[in-house]
Formats: sequence, structure tokens, C-alpha cells
Amino acid sequence: MNCRKVNSLLSAYIDRELGGDEAQAVHDHLSRCAACNKEYETISYTKRAVSSLRSRVSREELDTLL
Repeated sequence: MNCRKVNSLLSAYIDRELGGDEAQAVHDHLSRCAACNKEYETISYTKRAVSSLRSRVSREELDTLL
């Protein structure tokens, strides 16, 4: 698997949305490619940071705005 393909799959890989063979191929590539591993770490950090943010608008308030 090449870097372009891995980068297109990183978000799905982090979210555990890939099938077994594809996830394994991404995992194997990340273990050998420092550049892709750095991108993986950056995306993982960003996803964790965003998910830890608290919303200032309740779900009910958001629904009325839409």
C-alpha cells in the first residue's frame, strides 16, 4: 500500500471502520513509514481533542436552529 492510499484511509482506520485486510495493510505501512505514522498521530490527536470539547449549545437548541 502506498502513502497516498494510506493517507486517504487514516480517518477510517482510526475510527476502526476498515475491514481486516485493509486495516492490517494500513497498520503494516504505518509501522514502516515515518511520514504516514506522523500523519496518523496528528489526526488521532486532533480527533481526540475535538471529541473532548464540550458543546455550548444543547442538542435541543441545535435542532431548533436547523
